[in-house]
Amino acid sequence: MSEVLAREVFRSAAASIEVLAPPYQEVVELARRQRSRRRRVVAGGTAAALVAVGIATWAATRSSPPPEPDPLHVVVERNPVSIPWYADGRLHLRSVAVDLPGVTDAAAVGGSVVYLDEDGDVGIVDPRGVRSVVGSAGAGSTVVGSGVDNWAAWVHGDESGTRLVVWSVATDEVLATTEVEAGTRLVAIDQDRVYFRDDTGSYAWQAAVPGMAPERVAAGDLADVASATRVYQRGRRIDMVQPLFSVSFLRPGEGAGVSPGGSYVTTRAPGPWEPGSPYVPLLYDTRSGDRMPSGVAPDERVVDSAFGVSGELLYLVANLADLQGATLDGDVGTLLVLRRCDLESGRCSDVAPVRTQGSNALLAD
Repeated sequence: MSEVLAREVFRSAAASIEVLAPPYQEVVELARRQRSRRRRVVAGGTAAALVAVGIATWAATRSSPPPEPDPLHVVVERNPVSIPWYADGRLHLRSVAVDLPGVTDAAAVGGSVVYLDEDGDVGIVDPRGVRSVVGSAGAGSTVVGSGVDNWAAWVHGDESGTRLVVWSVATDEVLATTEVEAGTRLVAIDQDRVYFRDDTGSYAWQAAVPGMAPERVAAGDLADVASATRVYQRGRRIDMVQPLFSVSFLRPGEGAGVSPGGSYVTTRAPGPWEPGSPYVPLLYDTRSGDRMPSGVAPDERVVDSAFGVSGELLYLVANLADLQGATLDGDVGTLLVLRRCDLESGRCSDVAPVRTQGSNALLAD
């Protein structure tokens, strides 16, 4: 085939083949989709980077939450008495005992215990021995509790003022607060009211009623309240007011603890006494005013007392001969006895020896 004939053959073949126009529209659309995907990828990467930077900035600048308290050492142990108690750095609940150093005051709230320690922390230990720190109170403060209302109360003071705080153990939150005078002393929780006193008198506060202000109930010092029975301090005497029988009795005594039901009062015999030191107890029947046998011998002194939940009075008792130091299991410390007295029969029995090792020993009433 000559060169001229070959060119003509290829020209004719090329002319016979249908060639489509280049797909510009499809190519443009594909390019647009690709660019859009790239923009989304870049935008997503930028957003992720911004989120990462934001998280890092928040983590670096946010205020740290208060640290969780260290877990308590908990042992299964049956409490031989009906209320919680504390001694030798160990808090005894119904079915467990927990190591908890530095407790200065404690009160029972149902199966739990609210406590105050040397650092001013207010904490709650539940029946399993799990602890929560829920607030703070000043040095020398006290805590009160009520198993009926499931409340705990304490006084908190700082540069902004002094407030009475009521905590609901049932809902695990602050129920209410109210402003009070500096130096306010808690008395008790009874029948949905928190009782306290200051230099101007004694007050009752219905904390569960929104907007309710404390109501003054007496000009004098209210010592304790239970089941509406009130005991007032009148110099070195106590005035027991029993509303059910519309009677009142003035008897020797300093300080007071009223039994559940309001039928009995325990107090301290008047005389020289330093706070925290052992004392001679007195026991009265609020219905008759009669003095009853205390269950404590003349050569014994009481470190603390509290009424149980089943018609009993409980003591932490020391013998006078042991107050200067005794030994128990080879450890030096004051030897105490945990004692239970039945209020109806008057019979008393020693439940267990109690080691103190220089720490506080108290009953969570």
